[in-house]
Amino acid sequence: MKLQVLALISITVCLGRPPVDETPLLEYLDKKITAQLYDPTEGQGDKLIKNLKTYNERLGEVIDMIDQDVLDAFVKSKSLLKAHGGPEFLQCHFDRGLSRWVYKWTDDQVDSLSADLKNTKKLWSRIVEMLPAAEKKFENILTEEKKAQQNIFGREKQRIKDFHKEWDEFEARRKSEREQELKAGVKDVSGDSVDSSDNYDSSLTRSASSNIPPEFEAKSTLSSLEKE
Repeated sequence: MKLQVLALISITVCLGRPPVDETPLLEYLDKKITAQLYDPTEGQGDKLIKNLKTYNERLGEVIDMIDQDVLDAFVKSKSLLKAHGGPEFLQCHFDRGLSRWVYKWTDDQVDSLSADLKNTKKLWSRIVEMLPAAEKKFENILTEEKKAQQNIFGREKQRIKDFHKEWDEFEARRKSEREQELKAGVKDVSGDSVDSSDNYDSSLTRSASSNIPPEFEAKSTLSSLEKE
C-alpha cells in the first residue's frame, strides 16, 4: 500500500561515539538488492543475502533511534521512506524457482531469503507506525530549540544596542569636553593679549624717551628748575 510519509534515516549510535549517518549505505543497498532481485546473476547469491541482512540491521537501528528520542536522527532525516512506502526492492517479485536455479540454492537458502524479505516489510511497517508520534515529538523539540536560538539572538541584539548607546554617550562626553577646553583656551589667549598690550605700550614709552635729543631734554630740565 502506498504511503505518503516522511522518513527517519538510520543513524547508528554507540556509547562514547557521535551518531553516524547511514543513509548513503541504505540507499546504495536498496539499489543493489533491487538489481539483484530483478536480474539474478549466477554467483551473486551470497552477496544478495549479505546485502539484505545488512539492510535489515540498519532498519533495526532506525527503530532504536526513534525509541531513544535521538534528535540527531530527526535532524538528519529527510526522505528514506519513499512515496510508495518503503525500499524499492520490496516492489520486485522474488521468484523462488528462478533464484534456486540461478544461484544454485537449496530450499533452505531460498526460505532464508524469503524470511529476510518478510522481515524487511515488518521493520518498515513498524517505522511507519512510529513516525507520526515521533515526528510530532521531534517537531516540539525543534520548536523549543528555535525559541532558545531566538532568545540568544534577542540577547545578542540587545547587547549590541547597549554597546552603541554607551558609545554614543562616550562620544557626546568627549565632544562636550573638547568644547569646554576650546572655550577655556580662548579665554586664556584673550587675557594674554591684554598683558602683552600693556607691555607693548611701556616699551614704546621707554623707547620714545631714549630717542629724545639731548638739547630738548636739557631745556626741559631747566624749565622745571626755573619754576621751582
